[in-house]
Amino acid sequence: MKGYVRACILLVGVISACAEPNAAAQPGDQRLGPGEHALTLNSGGLERLYIVYVPPSYDGKKPVPIVILFHGGGGRASGIRTISSMDRVADTNGFVAVYPQGLNRVWNDGGSDLGQRPPRDDIGFVRDLVKDVSRKISVNSRQVFACGFSNGGALTARLTLEAPDLIAAGAMVGSGLYAKQLLDHPNPKPMPVLFIVGTEDPCRPYKGGEAIGPRMAGVFKGEGHGVVLSSDEVVAFWRKVNGCEGAPETIELPRKTRDSTSTTFRQWTGAYGNDVAAYVVQGGGHCWPGGLQYVPVSVIGKTSDDFDASEAIWRFFERHQRCKQ
Repeated sequence: MKGYVRACILLVGVISACAEPNAAAQPGDQRLGPGEHALTLNSGGLERLYIVYVPPSYDGKKPVPIVILFHGGGGRASGIRTISSMDRVADTNGFVAVYPQGLNRVWNDGGSDLGQRPPRDDIGFVRDLVKDVSRKISVNSRQVFACGFSNGGALTARLTLEAPDLIAAGAMVGSGLYAKQLLDHPNPKPMPVLFIVGTEDPCRPYKGGEAIGPRMAGVFKGEGHGVVLSSDEVVAFWRKVNGCEGAPETIELPRKTRDSTSTTFRQWTGAYGNDVAAYVVQGGGHCWPGGLQYVPVSVIGKTSDDFDASEAIWRFFERHQRCKQ
């Protein structure tokens, strides 16, 4: 049972049992057309897998944005693809969705012990990934975006701190900042950031503290999951970095279902477009809002259906692009 919960809790559940498309290495100069493509690349001497979804509207004539979506710890690229339905958003809006696969199904997020066995440079991998995708797709280099869930959200947070030359904005779902990440990178460059969090998240406590809350303490053993900042502390940090002053735009989202959750959206306007935004789901768990309830509520909490996290992420991304260097 513990093995099942470990596989489920940070993002797979029954979805992680979905088969990956058969991966086949592609020549570096092969151009991709619309559809699903399972690819491999060599990064740091390790073979890495990723899935690319190219929308039907893509014709290769105009550079397009790419959205890289990182699965949670214990998850799979195919799992987060299914849970998030990001392909559907790509179809509507014309961006390319990229789903990397973590080694041993985890990421080296720079804040916990996850992703240390075997040691790997996941920041280097993401750089290699963008280069590889750019050889196959006409990519707008100023519109490379990163988002992720849980451990994948923590890797996204690491990218916002360490790779402002690579990504234009970052969105974290069920994640924020580790104390160690902030200690290692106390003065990052401004970056548009979006956070989607639940107040009843048992894995990334809304008020901060040990990642993996008391409910899960007996399930996860042998690896340090680190200390996370509270959601208020994370927002305050990025508001200071981004020069956000004044009161935020605040919207109480209409409740679409009777699932006892409610959502407040706040956005602070930053200097040069470096905004800070947050969706706070009151009563929400360790979930992707609008996505699948991938394991029971008793394990990871409630998934709100008041808004679609994938749609919300793209709406935030489309308003931002990386400044010319």
